[in-house]
Formats: sequence, C-alpha cells, structure tokens
Amino acid sequence: MKTDIHFLSYLAQCFLELEMFQTNVVQEIKTHISCLVIFFFENHAFFLDNMETFCRTGQATDGNMAHAH
Repeated sequence: MKTDIHFLSYLAQCFLELEMFQTNVVQEIKTHISCLVIFFFENHAFFLDNMETFCRTGQATDGNMAHAH
C-alpha cells in the first residue's frame, strides 16, 4: 500500500511538472508572436513605402538576364 501512495505521489508530481512545462512553452510562444505582431505593426509604414524594393516581381536584374541568354 505504501508503494501505491509513493507511486501516486510521483505520478502527480510528474503531471504537475508537465503542466508547468506546457504553460511555459505556451507563454514563450505567445511572447514571440506578440513581439512579431508589434514589430510589424510598428514598421508597416516602412514596409508599405518600400514595397517596390522588397517585392519586385517580373523584373530581372542585369545578372539574371546574363544567365537567361
């Protein structure tokens, strides 16, 4: 009977540690997502103003044209 109590205590401790680990992981994920959202909202004007620089579609540079021929 004593072994059962020790086992149940050990099992409860394992579940508690697993729950704490999961809570910490979720908190870290939420923190990273929040930082990304804040970064993009604070810098969205910069990205929108420079969209042509960042997203050139259909335009090849001189180096790419040399490889095309």
